[in-house]
Amino acid sequence: MKKILCFTVILLFGMTLCACGEGDGKGGKTAGKRGRVVDAVYALSKEETEALTADMNKIARHGDICIEIGESPKTPEIYAEERFGTMFLDGTGILILVDTKRDDIVIKTGGACKGEYSDTVCRTIEDNGVRDLVNRRYYDCCKEILAEMREASPDGAGVSPNPSGILVNLLAALLCGFVLNVIALRLLSRKQLLSEKQKMETHKGSVIFHREYVDTKVDFDLSIFGSDGNGLF
Repeated sequence: MKKILCFTVILLFGMTLCACGEGDGKGGKTAGKRGRVVDAVYALSKEETEALTADMNKIARHGDICIEIGESPKTPEIYAEERFGTMFLDGTGILILVDTKRDDIVIKTGGACKGEYSDTVCRTIEDNGVRDLVNRRYYDCCKEILAEMREASPDGAGVSPNPSGILVNLLAALLCGFVLNVIALRLLSRKQLLSEKQKMETHKGSVIFHREYVDTKVDFDLSIFGSDGNGLF
């Protein structure tokens, strides 16, 4: 029983922590990582912005992801570099810059997100998105970029899980399971001790009652005899 309890606690905590730490396994986002849209030229409707944000949340696993739509004051490559440094202070994230003035797209990645998309893959995605951009289909352009990024990721559903993060979560699960198991065993042991103590007290009370009954009976029997031991008659 104790072994089953220990195994169950560890298993449940391991599943919970790994799930919380690494998303839903289908491109779900990790806590603290999110997608957002910066629409400087009001190219998208509210519904389109919300739809793109939801799609980005399925990719943002190791870092935030941002789509910025507007007219770049510099060349798209230089402006994307500057904006990336401003948006992602820790150097980890994905910036998709859509330049409506030059009909150009630049995808900038950094940190843990950089290894997921090579420069060649980013250039291919950019070129495919330009077709909709030229025709002023901004939503379709961004939608296509995100779809291709998901397809280009190692697991086909966003940035792949971080092995080190899984290991940390597993160790945390084992530790929590061990602590809870110790607490549970202590409670069970205490309950057993209390039960044994109650049994002993019950048995002791029974013995005392029996002795008192016997003593009373003996005193009663002796009272029918006289002081010389010959009885009343």
